[in-house]
Amino acid sequence: MRFFKILLVLILLRNAAPTLAQEGNRNRISFNDFSFTVDSALGTQVSITQFQSSPADVFPAQGAHTRIVVYGEQAPDSSIVGIRVYQVAELAKYAHLQQQVIQLQQLLRARRDLAVYATSTANPLPFLPAVAAGQTIRARVRYLGTAAVSGISYVTAYQQAAEPLVQRDFLYTFQGISADGRYYISVVFRVNPESFPPTISAEFDYQSFLASLPAYLSESTAQLNSAAPESFAPALPLIDDLVQSFDFAS
Repeated sequence: MRFFKILLVLILLRNAAPTLAQEGNRNRISFNDFSFTVDSALGTQVSITQFQSSPADVFPAQGAHTRIVVYGEQAPDSSIVGIRVYQVAELAKYAHLQQQVIQLQQLLRARRDLAVYATSTANPLPFLPAVAAGQTIRARVRYLGTAAVSGISYVTAYQQAAEPLVQRDFLYTFQGISADGRYYISVVFRVNPESFPPTISAEFDYQSFLASLPAYLSESTAQLNSAAPESFAPALPLIDDLVQSFDFAS
């Protein structure tokens, strides 16, 4: 894979590109035509990587995009995490990526009731980047947008095998399309809900778990839906605010 990477410490950045404007505990980050505001509680460093991709580079193929990662003292240990900006025309080159674009466009056009996606494990919601695992749960599903971007946000988890969910499994995501239709924007933050255990119990019985899996997923979804937004780490409103600050220069 060919890429270049720019690593910046926000509290030190003043006149370099990307640009940063500070407003109290909030920082405005601008790179090329894209900008957003992030609360320092979400992180004080940013890594920006531009990828040029082809199907042979990585599986599943991800397509060309810019990945922006906001973090604190340590960079995230997952390649899924980050804010990604894709050109919709680039995604059209790959059938599995274009499928996500089409599904999201249809949802936004029809404004379908999103509740059905939370209750059906066989009905995944749009998600980029492409992940070689199954989308096992969807909670807190809603439409979210501004004048600059329209999309959906939800809490999800990806697993390669059926097992109990623990705190580090959960991801907040926003999947959206810019108002002019040129860009697809994906936001993925790892969010730890305090109501779930940090690890799998030593008394875990796999066969019993499989027998009750549908009920477990339904109960877990309800638990996530009823949890206070501030009971996740980081707090969900901080990420919502970031999404709602997106802007594209004309």
